[in-house]
Amino acid sequence: MIFHMQELPFLSKVEYSGSRLLSQKQIEKLLGGKKLALPMGKPADRVVLQRIALAIRLSLNDMGHPDASVRITREEASNATVTVRFEINDGPLLRVRRVSFDGHPQVSTKLLRSQMRSIAPWKPLASWRGKDAYTREAFEEDRQRILMYYQDHGFPEARIGNARVTQSAEPSRRWLPWPHESALAGLSVSVPVEAGPFYRFESIVATDALQQAARERGRNPALSSEQERGGAFSQQEIDKLRRLWIARVQSRTSELDSTTSHSVNAMRTFNPENHTARVAFDLSDSSPYIVQRTLARRPPY
Repeated sequence: MIFHMQELPFLSKVEYSGSRLLSQKQIEKLLGGKKLALPMGKPADRVVLQRIALAIRLSLNDMGHPDASVRITREEASNATVTVRFEINDGPLLRVRRVSFDGHPQVSTKLLRSQMRSIAPWKPLASWRGKDAYTREAFEEDRQRILMYYQDHGFPEARIGNARVTQSAEPSRRWLPWPHESALAGLSVSVPVEAGPFYRFESIVATDALQQAARERGRNPALSSEQERGGAFSQQEIDKLRRLWIARVQSRTSELDSTTSHSVNAMRTFNPENHTARVAFDLSDSSPYIVQRTLARRPPY
């Protein structure tokens, strides 16, 4: 068996070129914050190089340049050293100009837009605050906010699809040097939404075992809210009541006692015919996890 070993050249220099938006100092500051600095005099790690290229590209995406790209070139010398160059192409500036909702949202566009925090070009100073740049991470945050709104307002079966992003040209009226019409290049974001049927609470109850466990702790059972009958289904309301029940059935002692402490399950049953939901709280077979200590450690330098 013969092993063929290839010695990697040592990194002697790193260069960043091509970007009009990010200077070398800005890039080095960005990479320092992400702990992606390349040590000189050591073999160049290809994985780290790819991570650096990704960090630069994502930073440009956040600045409204979704087509930005980063190319890595290596120039090896005869003395077993290598110069790594990141060739950056900023790409065109494409801000989000329009956000629409397709499918069957069941609620107004204005209301859905109000749930968006990361991509919101209609907000004041959106460009300065980075609210008019599209990234998959930013959209995912907004998608979760929209989904939570539906689930808390009567639509437990709501579905939010992946955004469809297309380039568009929005008409704009300019006054200098003379009044004229122009087109602003940008992005149009379309979000598919299926709200599903509207559900109301039919009942919210607790099992006898759960109520008995609360009484054994000397605590009154948690009372349901006014939404117990006829109100819009709300996952937030269910979570709140579940936390109240957990507080009533856990031990008063600070130490965890698996024989006396309990967790609580929330069982939901939906009736698709009359669009009602029943919720039943019951003791869980598993013990709850209790945080006993939290430590904050200073990272090594």
